[in-house]
Amino acid sequence: MIAVDTERLTASLPTGYRARPFEDRDREPWVAERNTWYGPMEQGSAKEWRTWEAMAPDKSLLRIAVDDPSGHLAALADIGAGGAFQHPDGAQSGGVSVGRADRSKGIGSSLLAVIIDEAIRRKAPRFLAGASEAHPDALAWAAKRGFREIGRRIESYVELASFDPSPFSAGVDENGNVTATAAGVGFYDHRTKAGWTAGAGLDSGMGATRIPWNQKTAAAATASAPAAAAGIARARVDDVRGSGIALKTIDEILDGRDGETREGFIRALYDAETPMWEDVPWATPTPHWPYDRFRQMGFESGQMIADVSVVAYDGDTIAGFTMTGKRQSQDGYTWMTGVGRSYRGRGLATAIKVEALSRAKAKGLRALLTTNDEPNKAMREINAKLGYRTLPGHVQLEKPLLH
Repeated sequence: MIAVDTERLTASLPTGYRARPFEDRDREPWVAERNTWYGPMEQGSAKEWRTWEAMAPDKSLLRIAVDDPSGHLAALADIGAGGAFQHPDGAQSGGVSVGRADRSKGIGSSLLAVIIDEAIRRKAPRFLAGASEAHPDALAWAAKRGFREIGRRIESYVELASFDPSPFSAGVDENGNVTATAAGVGFYDHRTKAGWTAGAGLDSGMGATRIPWNQKTAAAATASAPAAAAGIARARVDDVRGSGIALKTIDEILDGRDGETREGFIRALYDAETPMWEDVPWATPTPHWPYDRFRQMGFESGQMIADVSVVAYDGDTIAGFTMTGKRQSQDGYTWMTGVGRSYRGRGLATAIKVEALSRAKAKGLRALLTTNDEPNKAMREINAKLGYRTLPGHVQLEKPLLH
């Protein structure tokens, strides 16, 4: 981690406050403070923070801590190249966070000045940050300091105890499979907020169809579905029953594969993701991540839930897939849901999501979470029909820098 002149920064802080390099032990108290700013489904853990930073280390990261006169952690600030999602123009990402008891004392402004100076030193054309729409004071503070909104991401979750796949199924076909009504297409993204990174899925939807779906999995979910799901169920398209699309979990696909065939599958999945990634309506240009990073984060980190990650095959062709990651001890997070361009408009994404939700429920998870760019209204509506509840939007901010 890069160092900074903390003595100079301390001189700009209120009397008794002290700037210093961030230490790993700061994570627990800062997460405890941050969790008081958010609802239960938005809260994090120090363990999760460490895990994500280990998965996508950023050698350019600069992180500063500020202690109050009693030695308690009062504020944090950071700047980096973006970890797993670096920008081709060299834009830097980060933020400033101040504890509730220490606000309105000029601490945030002093930290931001140091961070912006560092971004300029790095010749970054712009600095990217973000804040919750539930914190209008933070947004107003940022606007006064030259930040502008460039986009919003909407996080949402579904409580699996109340998820019922039956409204999305058309019954049992001649082969004994349950067929699922589905709609949507989705993509993947990461989001950074409050100085730490968490996994998130980015979806976008269209279409409706039926896909063969495992009857045993359907029977595992028996709670009442949201009333809105009935609208999708009524939109079943009979002429695509028996379409030949097969849904398999990544756990099932990798079972028994040796090194070469395992690597071949991972490469095929990455190649299938590439055009999906290109179609994501990013608020800022974000090139597809390198294969090695995809492989490491998805298949070597130990964070993917392989039996809740589903791939749709049309013969040997990957038509779509969803990858689910761990979120603390009780939940899963949709890292990615994507459908190939030639398969869109058939409802494949929601069929995949219904399968993943059913497997997550059968596994005993409490909830699945995802994130959507605000413009993707179609998929947000579909998620609502699946029982997802929205959380306050994450406002993406940008400050142009002069050199």
